[in-house]
Amino acid sequence: MKFKLNRTKEEIIHMVKHDFEVTKKNDYTQHQKNVKYSSLMKFMEDFFNILSSDDEEFENMDSDVKELYLALSNARNFGIYENGEETYAQMEWN
Repeated sequence: MKFKLNRTKEEIIHMVKHDFEVTKKNDYTQHQKNVKYSSLMKFMEDFFNILSSDDEEFENMDSDVKELYLALSNARNFGIYENGEETYAQMEWN
């Protein structure tokens, strides 16, 4: 995803939603989707200063941001990994 950081909240949400939808529809493995979703979540964390979805500030965050972030989080499937959790080594694209 290429963009300038001087975008508006609405532009960022639109771009992240677009990448999310494209990733869901593409013929990627679930692992590749997990990596992409995690990357989009990290970008949102940096741009919107999201510390944790359990944080009180997150609960008071704009609903569009919160809903998209949670949708990305819920789209990941960790059941594909041996111990049910993703490790740093597994985050790399195969």
